[in-house]
Amino acid sequence: MKTEVCKLKGKGNDFSLVEKIVEKTAVYNDLGKKQGLQLRLLSEELVGMLPELLNRYSGEFWIENEGNNYEIHATVTSAVYNSEERNKVMSISSSGKNVATVGFMGKVRGIVDAMLLSMADADPMSVAPVMDAYYLDCPNDMLFSTWSLERYRMELQQLNETEKKEEYWDELEKSIVANLADDVIVGINGREVDIVIKKKF
Repeated sequence: MKTEVCKLKGKGNDFSLVEKIVEKTAVYNDLGKKQGLQLRLLSEELVGMLPELLNRYSGEFWIENEGNNYEIHATVTSAVYNSEERNKVMSISSSGKNVATVGFMGKVRGIVDAMLLSMADADPMSVAPVMDAYYLDCPNDMLFSTWSLERYRMELQQLNETEKKEEYWDELEKSIVANLADDVIVGINGREVDIVIKKKF
């Protein structure tokens, strides 16, 4: 089953439609109270990270399921936005850093932003200023084609820097999404970046 698609554009979005989609999905599939709550929390966390991105891009939200396997989808579509414009936005910050990447979902948002920038500039290396948003050494072709929570966990286990390792595990432990989701996948699809939260009830 696939729900209706909710269009998301910049400021002034009515996120009550997202809530209605979640409620209808829970009722239609006869989810229990706990399962419905988890579906709502995951959806809220996903949509909650989008507003800053939607100031520059447009997006969509929907839910799909096959039996007990659920996928919460959001897509963000690339617009005319390049690294030069991004640097102007970042220059507003006194630190010159993207403070929006704080916390696990902030990092996911940073990954989405970097993927969109890699499309705008046609050069993944042009987003070097945000490479520190990923906190792990991985090949550029891997970073800018797909990213997953499952692989992130695996790579964290192999991270040698004890202090950073503890910091990143702590972020995962405090994250609603990292605790409830089976996986989170972020990938490039044409001119869009897809974010999918997977959950089996």
